Amino acid sequence: MNQKNIVDVALTFIEKINHRNFDGLLKIMSLDHKAIDEAGGVTAGSEKAVKIIADYITQRPNFQIHINDVYFKNDIVIIIGRTTGSCAETSYDTEIKDKLIYVLKVENEKVTEFRYALKYDDKTTSDLDIASAIKITE
Repeated sequence: MNQKNIVDVALTFIEKINHRNFDGLLKIMSLDHKAIDEAGGVTAGSEKAVKIIADYITQRPNFQIHINDVYFKNDIVIIIGRTTGSCAETSYDTEIKDKLIYVLKVENEKVTEFRYALKYDDKTTSDLDIASAIKITE
């Protein structure tokens, strides 16, 4: 797969989350998909991963991921973005200021791994070696 296809699959994945298209998510996840939260907890299997996403979004009907920057490295797409609607106690103005990192591994036009809501800080950007990735966005 080439860079464009890998990035397109990753962006489609985020789009399907934002549009609550859970059947579409299942179609672009590998069967052995791994969803990995910010603490390193792993949910294995595409159906279980979609259920976690669906449950989260159902409880937060205004949840959206807003993409700021996209990076590419091998078969990994690193998205730096912001969320809204993820916390009822946090105002939009406060929430939109906090950057988060999403990492998607894509193989054979399927998302095989989705690491989500990682802190945007020096340690995480260093661990992901974002400096050596190709920046797709301007």
